[in-house]
Amino acid sequence: MIDDFYWAGFNKNNSAHQAIKDFLILDVQIDPIRSDDMISTIKKIQNGSLPNWNGGGNAYFCDIDLNGAQLEVLLDDFDDDDIPLIPLTELIDALSAWSAYCRKYMASSPK
Repeated sequence: MIDDFYWAGFNKNNSAHQAIKDFLILDVQIDPIRSDDMISTIKKIQNGSLPNWNGGGNAYFCDIDLNGAQLEVLLDDFDDDDIPLIPLTELIDALSAWSAYCRKYMASSPK
């Protein structure tokens, strides 16, 4: 199911894009509200009403400021040496697509 998740502009050969995908799957999980909350937080950073945000999840520590988002791997099984700073617009695009994907998944799941 989740292996088929991609967003417009996703490049499987881009280490940042793969890290974003892993972050969404492992840390944001199937939670469209969490995705929407992160988008709202990023927009507050972009408009200057919040200087930064950071938090850890199951696999990544995420640090976001006006310069972009940095994902740091918390698991020994993952290599984070090649994860560049992620532009906020790219993270918003991925989070928006993930939110829609989660809603579609939840609507199709048996109750």
